[in-house]
Amino acid sequence: MLLKLLSIPELDFKISWENGWAKISKLNNFDKYMIIFWFLGPFIYLIERDPADLWLTIVCLTFFIRCIKRKDWDWTKQIWFKSALALWVFGLFSAILGPDPYFSFQQGFVWIRFPLYVAAAQVWLAKDRDIRIIMLFSILIGMLIMCSILIAETLIEPKLRLTWPYGDLVPGGYIAKVSLPLFCILMAIAVSKKNKAGMLSGFIGLISIAVSVLTGERTNTLLRACGGILASFVWNPKF
Repeated sequence: MLLKLLSIPELDFKISWENGWAKISKLNNFDKYMIIFWFLGPFIYLIERDPADLWLTIVCLTFFIRCIKRKDWDWTKQIWFKSALALWVFGLFSAILGPDPYFSFQQGFVWIRFPLYVAAAQVWLAKDRDIRIIMLFSILIGMLIMCSILIAETLIEPKLRLTWPYGDLVPGGYIAKVSLPLFCILMAIAVSKKNKAGMLSGFIGLISIAVSVLTGERTNTLLRACGGILASFVWNPKF
């Protein structure tokens, strides 16, 4: 039902859900299970950050080993990856010269996971549009769960900075970063469609930005607000 309500001609969640799973069923078992594992990412992140780091690392290592086996390195020729690689090397060099080289180098070394994850999504896991849209729906469910948790915390244990479910002061990082692509899409739909999909998208987006405010995390709230405003203006707005 939610898939149908959010669908618009340019982004039909319902059709993409059906087509995406049909395409996944035709893949070999390895790719099929890895894509399903990838879909679980937003829910693993809800458990704790350590399991989320492990999920990210598994995706990256699997992609790297797959590239070695298939001798597929064309993606490394892209300017964005070369730039990220240069930044990584420069960061490691800076870490060695810092006051705590061992800790800094260790933290900087694992940063390469993020460009590798982007490449894995780009050329392997999410290269199909329908599969990407299934992941967006997975992010939507994860975002709604996190918003429910934080609203419950506001009602049960009101405070200036929320801490559920991780027990620290930055739970808003989930809805600010993990759900940012989806949030931008919701805002774009909200300002471009005068129908049920636009109204529902706007409602979900406003609820999530309100929860960001409740967390007390100004940087994450500004990140989402600016991303949502930009998305509202760049894709077919109706003033």
